[in-house]
Amino acid sequence: MAFWWVNHKQTYRQETDGGYVWSPKANANGARNVSYDNLSRCQRGDVVFSYAYGRISQIGLVETAAVTAAKPPEFGAVGDNWGPEGWLVRVNWQPLRQALVPQPFFALLQPLLPERHSPISTSSASRGVSPTRSAVWGLRGRRAMKAGGSGSPRSGDPLAAGAGDPGGVAAGDGVGMAAELAV
Repeated sequence: MAFWWVNHKQTYRQETDGGYVWSPKANANGARNVSYDNLSRCQRGDVVFSYAYGRISQIGLVETAAVTAAKPPEFGAVGDNWGPEGWLVRVNWQPLRQALVPQPFFALLQPLLPERHSPISTSSASRGVSPTRSAVWGLRGRRAMKAGGSGSPRSGDPLAAGAGDPGGVAAGDGVGMAAELAV
């Protein structure tokens, strides 16, 4: 089982109401994006944390592995620059009774975040949570792993191999973004 963090402010309502996460397969220029590729790594039974508007308000279980699918029509004009085809993962979303706001816990979270491909800002200068571009991002719970946590990275993990940075952390987010947590 893997744990994923999904940033999807622009498509939060469509995806949580619709029971899925969708991401394009490539950037607008046609280049591959590690974060988009990561969505294809979700497996049945994985846990997904939904992050939008500065909080985690839903948790879901992956029901199906990623399949190729057209951009959902309910996105409307959102994501006009996204390609028409992408990855779709079915998720059984459940709302939390009380949303979790990560920003007050940033000092605790920061050591668990990877230096590259993080779903939230790892900059000690910003000291806050900042959504990244729309996509699926890998995140490692390094302390949990060192402390004998039960999770382990899947083979072929682009983060373990030190894959190139697809653009870094930017303000704002879009569709289907997950960060894998190994705990």
